[in-house]
Amino acid sequence: MLKTISTASFSIFKRPAILLGVFAILLGMGACTTTPDHARYIPKDALMVTGLNTKALTKKVAWNVITGSKLFKQMQDQMPDKNSFDLDKSGIDVINTFYVYIRGNGSLNGNMVTALVPLSDAGKWELYVKKVFPAAVVKPQGARKLAKLSASIYAGWNDNLLIVMNVLPGQQDLQSGGYIGYADSTNVYPVASINSVSDSVVAIEMENAFSVTKENALTGNPRFAKLLHDDHDMSFWMNYDQLMTQYMSQGMAKMMGGITLSNVLWKDAAFAGGLDFEKGKITGDMRYYVSDDMKEAAKELGGTDADKDMLDKLPKQDLDMAMCLHLSPKGLKAILDKTGLLGLANLALSTQGMNADYIMDAFAGDMAITLSGLDMKKGMHEEGDAPGMNSFNGYVPAFNAIYVLKINKKENFDKLLLLGVNSNMLRLNSNTYAIPISATDSVIIMTSDKYAVVTNKSINGVRYIQGNNKDQKNGAVTKVYGHPFGMYMDIQQMLKWLNPDMAGDAADNKKIAAAKNLLDNMLVTGGAFSNDAFDYHMDLNFMNKDENSLLTLLDFGMKMRQTDSLQAVK
Repeated sequence: MLKTISTASFSIFKRPAILLGVFAILLGMGACTTTPDHARYIPKDALMVTGLNTKALTKKVAWNVITGSKLFKQMQDQMPDKNSFDLDKSGIDVINTFYVYIRGNGSLNGNMVTALVPLSDAGKWELYVKKVFPAAVVKPQGARKLAKLSASIYAGWNDNLLIVMNVLPGQQDLQSGGYIGYADSTNVYPVASINSVSDSVVAIEMENAFSVTKENALTGNPRFAKLLHDDHDMSFWMNYDQLMTQYMSQGMAKMMGGITLSNVLWKDAAFAGGLDFEKGKITGDMRYYVSDDMKEAAKELGGTDADKDMLDKLPKQDLDMAMCLHLSPKGLKAILDKTGLLGLANLALSTQGMNADYIMDAFAGDMAITLSGLDMKKGMHEEGDAPGMNSFNGYVPAFNAIYVLKINKKENFDKLLLLGVNSNMLRLNSNTYAIPISATDSVIIMTSDKYAVVTNKSINGVRYIQGNNKDQKNGAVTKVYGHPFGMYMDIQQMLKWLNPDMAGDAADNKKIAAAKNLLDNMLVTGGAFSNDAFDYHMDLNFMNKDENSLLTLLDFGMKMRQTDSLQAVK
């Protein structure tokens, strides 16, 4: 079945301009295809890697379901072209795994996106290039071929693999075609522009891309190998070590007045994640691998679930969002110590008669946030400190927000509040504290022996401290129980206020209606530490429970396109 894709299935890709658009999507969004053998061409110093596994997708959504659908037929009708080859005649192995990566190590590599595309027939691909890109000149490059498909897109190939490189433009490229860079207060750092990159330089980069050795391939990294083994529909990899070392340590040091962070925080750190398109939902599994020096701190940070009693007291009715986190004070102190910042923190706090231990002891490490009753109502809205000076009549947000901290040592916490009062950051009103927001608004802080509640409405704090929310019936909060981190968003509840008629335009009204009916809710849980990594899981649930989420997204995209077409006709 996988090889019986009809010619009509790819007529969407017939025109040269459309094919270039497909390459742009592959290179810009990360949808690309390789077999496990082709993955060995990904260099181990790649900053980011993204993949799309069409083999896995065809096990869930047969291509004949997509190509036989009304949606696909509409896409075909909108982009007819009878005079070009079909993509299934291009020699590309379309049912495979595609990868795209961005490398670091130099201005050119840092400004170039590379896609790995497996070939089933290199001869067909060369004929396809000559037919669809008549201006492209195919040149031999040793045992390979090289062609410039557009001003910024280059293709190189051998018998089994096509590598496509896209040189990304920068801001000045788009304006004047000149050399570009980014600047801070004292320096300008060069970044390669399209016009400053010669064909010969790209040829060298193409040679390097085809010459990745086994020792220098990312597939030798066991963490990345595990990601490949998990066989997700879409996969993501980020090399935090490379990213922080190459970019952040230089730029951030200047922003921080010359203070540099120890690389123990990110040495060998990496992110690996995968998304899977299931019926009625998209699931995601993510892992953040920490450095060896951070493992003990990570065990503290990921070893305790958020406090259940704290969560039980949260409001539950009309709940839009709930989030909780256990952030171990002991783990935070360990991070400060490892990065060399603990001494600086103690020095700064000594002026107030405190130290880091005193601050850490004030908190238990548990915190939670809820948002409920979100609404948008027309009315007068004021901004700034002077009443009446900056006011307008429009939609004003109304909501109930609560942020809760669990207190460990009350006397320590009270001293921190007093410090805020003395520095004019807080106002003491009877038994509550206020954080001024504007001339008319403030945020209220209430405390008990166990909790501090920050809220936009005092009644919310009173109800929390008195435990009046415990009897409310809403199971949404319970979804985040039992994890160091949890976040639940009731998207339908959040969008109740959204009225399609608010847009005032028929096309925009249809967009709003379609968007409002797309997603149901989202749940992200995890934060536990095991096997050198923090683990997280996500469920993004759709309103349509009967169709695969990929088809639902395609249908949503078509509806957005149709409304754009209506606006264009007008």
